[in-house]
Amino acid sequence: MQPYFPLASLAARLQNTDDSLDVLSGRDARTNTRSSFHRSYEALSSSAARLFRLLGLHPSRDITLPAAASLAGADLRRTRQDVAELMDHYLLVELSAGRYTCHELLRAYAREMSSLLDSAAVRSEALSRMFEHYLYSADAATELLAPHRSTVILPPPRPGVRPQCFDGPADAAEWIVTEQYLLPELVRSIGHYPRGEAFRRRLTSALERCLDSTGFCPDETPA
Repeated sequence: MQPYFPLASLAARLQNTDDSLDVLSGRDARTNTRSSFHRSYEALSSSAARLFRLLGLHPSRDITLPAAASLAGADLRRTRQDVAELMDHYLLVELSAGRYTCHELLRAYAREMSSLLDSAAVRSEALSRMFEHYLYSADAATELLAPHRSTVILPPPRPGVRPQCFDGPADAAEWIVTEQYLLPELVRSIGHYPRGEAFRRRLTSALERCLDSTGFCPDETPA
């Protein structure tokens, strides 16, 4: 870190989250951001450390417990324990009831650790489970909110996917509103989904039907 650089220059570099850890790193381990994060990371169990790394792959800063479980391919009980451990080490905070988040610098560090420690296959599987989590969650929400709409026939989800469960239409609508900016982003990035084109079309259709059921237009997503 360069103490004599103008603040505007530092702020500009911090806008690039992939570069931000380097910007805030220095020779003094006591003030080195990456070293500080690493001390907390090294204190984690292997299961919590793996979840933390994979959370860096999630496109949004906040995530629900079922989505985190799907990303990790773990059951809800194990994921709940891992989330509690991450919170104990200040690597995750509960943003609101059942939704968890961490600072963008921590997300950058998680992505960095995942790229170092997780194979391409592990990362690809995690992303696939994440896509399917939102696919089946969106489909379930639409079934509650607009059961008259034509449905797409979905194949069974892959092992480890934990779709969101809804208590009723109000719960489903609240989930869609909360995820209203993430869902269109998934529609746009579906080209990276590793399964076949037919499955991509199903996912896009299910997510768009889910958004249409609340009148939310993906084009309204902020840049």
